[in-house]
Amino acid sequence: MKTIILSSHHIRVCFLLLGILGLMCLFSCKDPQEPLPPPDPRDELTGIFEMTKLENGEVYFMKVEKMDTLCNWCDSLRYTNYGDMFHFENLRYPYLWWNNYLDIGILSPITDKYGRRWQLSRNGSPYAPYNYNMIINDSLTIRFQISNVQYYLEDGVPRVFDSVITHVGRRVAQVE
Repeated sequence: MKTIILSSHHIRVCFLLLGILGLMCLFSCKDPQEPLPPPDPRDELTGIFEMTKLENGEVYFMKVEKMDTLCNWCDSLRYTNYGDMFHFENLRYPYLWWNNYLDIGILSPITDKYGRRWQLSRNGSPYAPYNYNMIINDSLTIRFQISNVQYYLEDGVPRVFDSVITHVGRRVAQVE
């Protein structure tokens, strides 16, 4: 039988290799993590916005938040104090090419904070240079149209026909 004699150098190399092997096992034996869900495209649209009315310079806060769960073509947003007049929930149809488009569609009738009925609809172009109803770097310009032609007699208020209103603002806080 032949005896093998290892030098101290060989012993150190063996311990070094065993240490490296042990570290590799330690870091490769992690529990598999579940993949992160895809980001919700509505996150770019939600927040609390400090808005300024261009018609008189008044400032108000508007809140946009997610409702329900995300799905392919049926998610929705809740608007609180839209245009300093309306609170509503609206079905959102995602735009493949504009994930930052805040599209309210057409709502009729919708009741304002004073109990009056209106037809409310989006207005203006989302294309540059206007970028109406687009959130760009936390800045937002909403442009909407209101009309009470169908309701003013019953509501006993002056008639407003297709009045276009533009407000500008910026996101000041995120919402969950």
